[in-house]
Amino acid sequence: MHLPSPLTDPPPSLHSGDATVVRDLLLRHLGNWQVASDGEPLTGRATRLLGAAAAVLTWMRDREVLRLDAAAVRLALQLRSVATLANRRAFLLPCWATGWFREQPMPNMPESLVYPLNAYLADLPGYDTALSYEGQQGSEARRQHAMVLFVALPSWSAGSLPS
Repeated sequence: MHLPSPLTDPPPSLHSGDATVVRDLLLRHLGNWQVASDGEPLTGRATRLLGAAAAVLTWMRDREVLRLDAAAVRLALQLRSVATLANRRAFLLPCWATGWFREQPMPNMPESLVYPLNAYLADLPGYDTALSYEGQQGSEARRQHAMVLFVALPSWSAGSLPS
């Protein structure tokens, strides 16, 4: 997985906002969708994923000096990143020198942050929670997760975040 270029100046809410502010910033992308609608499973999954990711990203920013920008958010929302944190309590951090990422063990991350990621994976069609990310068979989980990201992040293709 290759990392996108980092933004030079993240929005102030990513720099200093609490988890609720970061979640609200991420949920702005869902403005054209009905958030957490029972009739839209993709939208509900996207809402839950963004809420869980906001809490994790804020915790990482405040405790591990994560530069919270669009590239870090996109990396954290990748299925590999979600599964690595949920299964092994390791956070994938951008390694700008190589253009890839590295695993940072997070044994002290509270279960209250990890549990929603496990719940997301359990709800993701095609994802077998008994297996690691590397052990997943087929492409259904990746396809489903890609559709969730499409709903969650429709305007991120240009590398920007809402402000």
